[in-house]
Amino acid sequence: MIEDEIIEETPGVVGTTFRSVTDTNGNRMEFQGIITTFDPPNQHGVHLTGKQFDILVDYQFESLTPERTRVTQSSQVIGKGFMKFVFMLIGKLASKASQDAVSKELKNLKAFCESTE
Repeated sequence: MIEDEIIEETPGVVGTTFRSVTDTNGNRMEFQGIITTFDPPNQHGVHLTGKQFDILVDYQFESLTPERTRVTQSSQVIGKGFMKFVFMLIGKLASKASQDAVSKELKNLKAFCESTE
């Protein structure tokens, strides 16, 4: 993620809208987002809407010890137009690329969280 801005903040957080811009290997994409679940410290969910596809993301946080938390991410990518067919044709390759991107994202999140202690 290279840009992130809140568009409209709602009481209770759920329903808050935002804009995010990502860059993956030089491929810049913009998404409009809405927070769908906000239950700290247990869960956070968002729905991202882009031109080519939408993404539903849910993060579960599980305390393992006072110093350790397990983060589990569940995602669903929904192609639009031509991208529906692309996802069907190269689903396995796209899945691997998505897993690599998620792994990088979670490593960045971990580094950020550990740097704010």
